[in-house]
Amino acid sequence: MKRYILDANNIAHRHPGLRGVITATPESLATAFMGLLAPYAQRYPSYHFTVVFDGASGRTLGVPRSVTVVSAAKHQAADDVIRELIRSESAPASCIVVSSDTEVYNFARAHSCTAMTADVFLREIAPVADPAVKTGKGSGGHGEKPSGVSRAELAIMKKLFGLE
Repeated sequence: MKRYILDANNIAHRHPGLRGVITATPESLATAFMGLLAPYAQRYPSYHFTVVFDGASGRTLGVPRSVTVVSAAKHQAADDVIRELIRSESAPASCIVVSSDTEVYNFARAHSCTAMTADVFLREIAPVADPAVKTGKGSGGHGEKPSGVSRAELAIMKKLFGLE
């Protein structure tokens, strides 16, 4: 069984539809985030998702059964909560941590978890969350793997391999 730990605010900053909700109430961000995640969670009911938000949050609407919502305490960062979840993970090899925060990403990898950037995760769930999103050949359109490489990732690879 796959288990995901999601840095919700970090992912929201990377999604055009959620950026405008970030400055609203924590509850509205959580509800909008669940609207994005719910189709993917429902398609893969054996996966478990722990979604970590910055700031206290009240009741979150539309939370699928396989999703646990965690809010960082008033004077605590979501990154600290995520690190604690990683430390307490009993089977880190089956845990996927989603965050574009370099410290969280590297911490997850150092603790034998799979680390995934927010952009990669958003591409992975896009075919399920929004069926209108076109997937690449060979992906089968089922959201199990990313459909391709972003221009930013391609530019980084070109730079790394001296192809620019």
